[in-house]
Amino acid sequence: MAGVENISPDIAVSGDATWTRLRLELQQWKAAHPDRSLELVDGDPFDLVTTVNGEPDTPYEGGIFCISYKANRNPNSRPVIKFLTKIFHPYVDTDNGNVSLNPKAELPAQHLDQFKEVMSAIVVMLKDANHPHLEMLEHATGSAAFLKYRQSRNQFEATARRWTGECASWHQNVRF
Repeated sequence: MAGVENISPDIAVSGDATWTRLRLELQQWKAAHPDRSLELVDGDPFDLVTTVNGEPDTPYEGGIFCISYKANRNPNSRPVIKFLTKIFHPYVDTDNGNVSLNPKAELPAQHLDQFKEVMSAIVVMLKDANHPHLEMLEHATGSAAFLKYRQSRNQFEATARRWTGECASWHQNVRF
C-alpha cells in the first residue's frame, strides 16, 4: 500500500483529471485528519484503507479499526465498505465485516464527498448506534451483534468491549 502523501503522479494515466483531482483531495483529507491513517491499495485512489479510533466512553474506546473503502469508478454506484478489524456492532456483519449502505439513501455525486460522508457516518456509528445521521447505513439484521443489541444492551456492550480489547488494540489488530 502507498501513503496518500507519497503517491507518484506517474501512476495515473496521462491526462487523467479525475485521478489528479482525487489525489489532491485525498491529500487534503489526510492533512485535515492527521489522527487517521489513509492508504491507497496498489496506488489506486478508488481502493482505500483507513483507520478510525474508538471514541471514549463507548464499547470501542481504545480500539483502532481498519476499514476498507472501495469506490466504484462510476460515482452513481455505491462504494463497498468493510471493517477489516473484527468489530461487534449492529451495523457490521459479524461474519465478514461488511457494512451495508441504505439503498434509499442519497450519496453525493463526487467520489471524495462520498468517502467523507461515509467515514463521517462510521465515526458517528461508533459513538451512537441510534444517531439520526445514520440513515445512510443499514443494520446487519442477521448478525449476532444486531440481535444482541436488540435483546440486551448490557450484554451487547460487554461483548463489544471484549472484542475491542481482543481484536482492535494498538498491539494487535485481528482481521475478519
